Amino acid sequence: MAGPVQPSQRAHWQPGYWEVADSKGEHGPAPQRLEASVILPERCALWKKLELFFDSIGMEGYAYGRKEYRDMSVEEGWAQAYAAWAIFMTLMAEPYNFPPPTSTSAGITPLLSGHLEQVELLQNEERASFRSSLSDIQACSRRLLRDWWEGAYQHPSISGFARSFVAASGQLNLHHLNRNAPLYHENLFSLFDAEFNPAMYRTGTSRGMSGNRRLAYDHAIAQHAAYLLYLKLSPQERFEVDDLRGPKYLEPAYDICPWLVSDTKRSGDPDRLPFYLWDRVETRTVKVQELLDGGYHVSYTCINHTWGRWQKLTPPVYVCGVDDWMVPENEIFEVKELPKILAGAPVSTRFVWFDLICIPQDIHNRLYLIEVSRQAIIFQRANSCIAWLNTVDSWRSTEAAVRWLCLNYMHRGSQKGYYDTEAPLLQAEHEANTKIELIVDSQTFTPWFSSLWTLQEACLCPNIILCDKQWQALSIVPGYVVTLNHLTTLYSINQEAYFPDRLPSTDWPLGPAQFSWIQRVVFGTQNRATRTSIMAQGQTRKCRDRRAEAIMSVLGVTDWHESYVKEHGKPPPDTDLVLGTYPLVFVREAAAKMGSLFYMSTQPSVRMSGLDQVSGSMMPFGPPGHENMTLVPGLDEDWYHDSIDHPSLAEWEIRSDGSVKIFEVAILRSSERHYDEPLEVILNIASQEGGNEVLATALQAWLKLVPAGEVRVAISLCKMSYVHSGLILEGVHMSESDEMVLRSIGSWDTREDIDFPPGEKVNFTVV
Repeated sequence: MAGPVQPSQRAHWQPGYWEVADSKGEHGPAPQRLEASVILPERCALWKKLELFFDSIGMEGYAYGRKEYRDMSVEEGWAQAYAAWAIFMTLMAEPYNFPPPTSTSAGITPLLSGHLEQVELLQNEERASFRSSLSDIQACSRRLLRDWWEGAYQHPSISGFARSFVAASGQLNLHHLNRNAPLYHENLFSLFDAEFNPAMYRTGTSRGMSGNRRLAYDHAIAQHAAYLLYLKLSPQERFEVDDLRGPKYLEPAYDICPWLVSDTKRSGDPDRLPFYLWDRVETRTVKVQELLDGGYHVSYTCINHTWGRWQKLTPPVYVCGVDDWMVPENEIFEVKELPKILAGAPVSTRFVWFDLICIPQDIHNRLYLIEVSRQAIIFQRANSCIAWLNTVDSWRSTEAAVRWLCLNYMHRGSQKGYYDTEAPLLQAEHEANTKIELIVDSQTFTPWFSSLWTLQEACLCPNIILCDKQWQALSIVPGYVVTLNHLTTLYSINQEAYFPDRLPSTDWPLGPAQFSWIQRVVFGTQNRATRTSIMAQGQTRKCRDRRAEAIMSVLGVTDWHESYVKEHGKPPPDTDLVLGTYPLVFVREAAAKMGSLFYMSTQPSVRMSGLDQVSGSMMPFGPPGHENMTLVPGLDEDWYHDSIDHPSLAEWEIRSDGSVKIFEVAILRSSERHYDEPLEVILNIASQEGGNEVLATALQAWLKLVPAGEVRVAISLCKMSYVHSGLILEGVHMSESDEMVLRSIGSWDTREDIDFPPGEKVNFTVV
């Protein structure tokens, strides 16, 4: 990989909850429709989850008296939120600090008492069925809100303000709740509003449910770590990690690789488990099927590392305990010592999965070919994951950088009076002004962050624990480990959050500033993996060959590989590579499974040269080592749960040179046509100087600005519940045929209520 790159300029998060509300807490009508067109029980707000549950068991008196939530006043919405929260926590069978209601204007007392009486009549099995019906993201939202409500890791008085505000059904002045609220409190209150207030379309922000959950989780990660560190550093406190109220560890509030089918509860199904595991007690490799036959409940830890670039050319050797194959040696560690090395790993499970001793390292071995396509299953099924960074000697500088990020968040995200952070922050700044251990020098990263194979594991397990050569875990304080997700979240929230006195990253100490490079090589310009970001990152990382095999499992694009292995008993040839990076058959399967999302990326340099010098403008990747790839901001996997692609996409054909042959397309607007109806859109366009421009404009007027002799076309790709999206193509007519040669220069989207344009037969080649 080439040297670390500077982070791209991304739009900052919107102003906070308080900055855009009036004195009553109203935000006005939402600028976009927030609810999905189809209610998804595993993703809907928790107040809707309650409604669906009580409907399913015939409790017809629920659902807020069947009043249309759009007709609710602000006070009625907060009364319903108070009742829903109390009922929800009762169903969860958890103790909670709940003040009595101070308002009866919205009928909150009879509403709450009547519903609680009905809840008390439910059978234990019915309550348990509700708890088990919560999806992972809904359960995480509940945990975050419970901790916030109880003040588990913020100043207790702040949570008290929130409890009294909700108990008063929102009739208190908003400033009673604000009190110069820290960002953590502000975002968790916004999450509470979104989850339990059925009138939140009047009081909530325009982030949508997924946005509220994700943002609240990011702030909770930062606050949780910062509060722990603050208490640990406080001279007035004698504090240990076990003393922290609330959890020691926060599970993700978002779906990890939501495009994959995850069924981790089927622990007894060998198809959902590795073929081999390493038994740390008997120090040998064991077949999982034999463990299942023996009645074992198979739980294991995945240990990830990188070694391929340092493989010795000498013959593989025997490792004691691995009887079915020989193990290749490498220059980093002595493989014969693996039983002893793994004995020191900080794991709580008897079994571990470690590639060298759990998969035969021979690409012609059928078991290898099968297991390499099942990496997603292997890592998702694991109890936990560890990254063994066996070239890192210690975490001294990295831990200092993490401490600065924690204290900077608390200092700038809270008003004076709550936390005395000035002196600790100054000390942390001095300690953090050194190069972190994850950066080798100005040109390279530590090997784990430059390997293509480890990209897959980082995306499958963002909560992977980072350990150095001696198995010491990266920590904030002893007992509180820092995962990869912690690192990227702490960096991004300090970089992007709406701080009143935000410190530009150019003024940060050296160590924290270097995390921008780490985020870039893991997740690209975003803070979590998407399929397009994985494909883009796959072109930049180190890999000897067969790049597609290193990421196909995390993408869920394995049919091409499995069918070839089944028919031929050997790996598919690594030939016919699109842009020299991935096999054509792999790319076509990826496009078929990803649909419109596959094409919604842009190269910032696509307009800096002539049309004849452009290649792959619709591909979410470039040639190996090509780093000038930026994914279009705003396109998120969460958007695509209820999206519909235009059927014309099925007629597109990807070719080896990276071009796309389009035989049918939905043209929304064209610079060559006249349209009576104006259409307002948001454009994200590659500029002629490089980089991207985002602008709101009338689409047809902008298309008409095309250079003389060229054509601009806005084509439609997909519709979601409230967004219609597509691409902007720019090019020329070929004089000797009816063909048009174009390049993709960006995307458009609109929230205007328009239908899909009909498909048209065309002869487009998009280079």
